Amino acid sequence: MIREGFEDLLGRIDDEEYTECKHNNYYIGSYNYDVERNILLMTLKIPIWMFFKYERSILLQYLYWRSMIRHKPKLEVIKLEIMEDGTYNSIIKTRYLRIIQRKWRAIYKNRQEFLKSINLKEFRQREITGRFSKAYY
Repeated sequence: MIREGFEDLLGRIDDEEYTECKHNNYYIGSYNYDVERNILLMTLKIPIWMFFKYERSILLQYLYWRSMIRHKPKLEVIKLEIMEDGTYNSIIKTRYLRIIQRKWRAIYKNRQEFLKSINLKEFRQREITGRFSKAYY
């Protein structure tokens, strides 16, 4: 299944034309750390249609085999900064998404626990006064 999807993916990519990356745009792809310059280099990007069509395992295989640098690829949202010498410097944005998701999951969990803990008297109190007697936030 994965091998068939990967071969299908390679066949479709060969037909697609390459588009140049632009400064300060966001891409889905992988990166590699350059020790000499202390920067993250974007090694390969994938088109958005590919991200939605194929499974993560197939995309990671694609990133590994199509990259010039052999590394364990990670699928990340990357903000690209093109340096003066033409180097593609990557700023990883997926971390910030994960932090925000973690925060909102905790808030959602607290709200769900609160709604489970209140009883009918609390709802009556809210109807009369406009707020619950317990702290909601």
